[in-house]
Amino acid sequence: MTNQKKNHHFVPQFHLRGFAIDGEKNLIWEYDKQNSTVSKTSKSIRKAVCCQPFYYEQIDPDGAKNQKLEDGFGKIESAASQVIEALRAQRTLTGEGKGELAFHIALLLTRGPSFRDGCRIFHKNTVEETLQRLFEADQLPPMPTELREYLKGDDIKSVLKAEVIPQVSLPFVLKGGEEIGKTLCNKKWDIFFSDESYFITSDTPVMFGPTGGNREVIGPGNIESSVICPLRKDIVVVARPYCSSDRDTYEIKVANKEIVTKLNQLMCFNAQRYVYAPVKDQELLEYVKAGKGWSQRLTSFTFGGAVMVTWDTRCWGNR
Repeated sequence: MTNQKKNHHFVPQFHLRGFAIDGEKNLIWEYDKQNSTVSKTSKSIRKAVCCQPFYYEQIDPDGAKNQKLEDGFGKIESAASQVIEALRAQRTLTGEGKGELAFHIALLLTRGPSFRDGCRIFHKNTVEETLQRLFEADQLPPMPTELREYLKGDDIKSVLKAEVIPQVSLPFVLKGGEEIGKTLCNKKWDIFFSDESYFITSDTPVMFGPTGGNREVIGPGNIESSVICPLRKDIVVVARPYCSSDRDTYEIKVANKEIVTKLNQLMCFNAQRYVYAPVKDQELLEYVKAGKGWSQRLTSFTFGGAVMVTWDTRCWGNR
């Protein structure tokens, strides 16, 4: 383990550096929605932002641990970084480049806590619901007398709580990223550049929701959804359904101050907790305060005796 990476970033370092303080590629300002504050000093992207120890560690069938997934993400990030730099320099995007960026954006959505925590809780709830049904059908081993004294009615969860290892979410990270990435490839991309204002990012750097006036709960992999991802502080991708007037797979546009402001406000609502920006700004702090209590994340719930999973997209429908 001493020769392996310990600090795993669920938002890649190269992505965060695209929003770093001018002249300081490894430093960024952190806004905290929970406390409605901005960091007193800038944060280190390499050490202190969007990372957890061994976050992508896998367990082999024999019990051995490996870091293969973390290494694999590094290759995907390297390819995406090259596409973004070419896009900035030439303002063009090849079909291959669109595919690589689509997979990168999709993984930005599934590889972090907003998705992984939902997967883990879904499995936890599924185990508990299954135990409850088995208990009611008298198919579990006899409960110890000492434990039965604390049982509340027939609710087995009053004496037994399930827990699952975090690795259960990893296959869904990859599968979800693959499926959402395919959908993004089949959407029209509006690529906005901003020369005067700046875009921001967060611990949940991809936003999505219904297109147009549709207010149904809609997932990022739905062909009718719109997906928004700031790639850098001067570039944002909006992937949306094609309309009859579209002739190309992507279009380069200029983002005015109004567009930048709207997307930055939405990002503040979208974030789980932390928002990141290249500047320390009071106006941005007000957006962060307004977004307190809102976020975009995967959630699970019980419906008709079954555990269901869906994206909570309240932040989109109310902005």
